[in-house]
Amino acid sequence: MALVFLGALLDAPGATARQALFPDVVELAGVRMERASGIRGAIQSGAVLVGGPLGGALVVGVGATTALWLNAASFVVSAAIVAVAIPRARRELDAEPPGRFFAELAEGMRFIWGRRLIRAIVLTVLLTNFLDAPFPVVMPVLAREAYGSATDLGLMYGILGGAGLAGALA
Repeated sequence: MALVFLGALLDAPGATARQALFPDVVELAGVRMERASGIRGAIQSGAVLVGGPLGGALVVGVGATTALWLNAASFVVSAAIVAVAIPRARRELDAEPPGRFFAELAEGMRFIWGRRLIRAIVLTVLLTNFLDAPFPVVMPVLAREAYGSATDLGLMYGILGGAGLAGALA
């Protein structure tokens, strides 16, 4: 449980770092942002489409512990690819003056709350994320209780990824 909590705690900074890296990678690739965003969505959905069933097959084939170690190794390989393939930024970012974080956070919150449309979008995303958050726990329990197989969980994730891929391609 502690590792799950720690992983969830570190998801937000990791996602933020990936989002911050994306515009620079798009610029380096010389691709329009709309096209790159569509490609990114298709890759993410395709990864769920292939990764879910592959993960289920790995759990069945080599066991859960070995499958987790293989997953950890894939993260190391991914980090190495990013370190080698993505060039370092040429410009140095100015260091933030100390103590400005909370002032800027409050300014951002006032901005969001002061604009009706932006507030509605933020609250909608907050609600959908809240409703979506239990799926990583609910789906494995459903697969175990209703179907009794890691393979079925992989197929559930594969179908979810396939639907997402179809949406991204559309």
